[in-house]
Amino acid sequence: MSEPKYYSEWDAKPEHELPREEAEKLSMYARGWHRPDGSVERLEIFDGGKLARVDYFDARDAEVEAAHRAHYPGIVRMIHRQLASRAGFGWHAQLGTRADGTVTARGVVLMEPSGNDIMNVEHDERGSPTGVTKYRWDDSGELAYMFSYDGDGRLVGVHDVEDGTTTSFDDLRPHLPDPAFYETGFALPAAIASTPIPVVVLRARP
Repeated sequence: MSEPKYYSEWDAKPEHELPREEAEKLSMYARGWHRPDGSVERLEIFDGGKLARVDYFDARDAEVEAAHRAHYPGIVRMIHRQLASRAGFGWHAQLGTRADGTVTARGVVLMEPSGNDIMNVEHDERGSPTGVTKYRWDDSGELAYMFSYDGDGRLVGVHDVEDGTTTSFDDLRPHLPDPAFYETGFALPAAIASTPIPVVVLRARP
């Protein structure tokens, strides 16, 4: 495996890559380990200068469990598994667990063609939705708004990330490129509106 790469955000986008010495000055950054084909094998997430979580991408469960116990005892692990892709949009399932097997996150995430996550459907262990979060990114690639919905898909709040305040959906609607997507939790982007939301439940194994 090649030497790790460092990123100013909790992702492995090329535009966020920076030298190690610059990354380690940041409070929040990521260190990525890549496979020979260039795909991300795992991403170490640092918060407050300390390792907070390790994300694994399309790895075998048994390999992840053994490696994580050996190298990251006590650290939260997040498993990502790629699912279907349609019209440039891609789904992946995710499961976050603590060392004792307690689940911290479970569900499916939708990524838009630009590479940003725009929808997170949270599931319980039976695959029933417990909540939805959607994300609106600005033209510079910065997260602008977060939309929260309950388990039935009803909008319960809109958070302005830059201002740290809540805002009205009706006030924001004229400025959204696809307002129908944000109006309810289970609506999909217009390009894939007729496709189903996958239900894939990853199981916790301590």
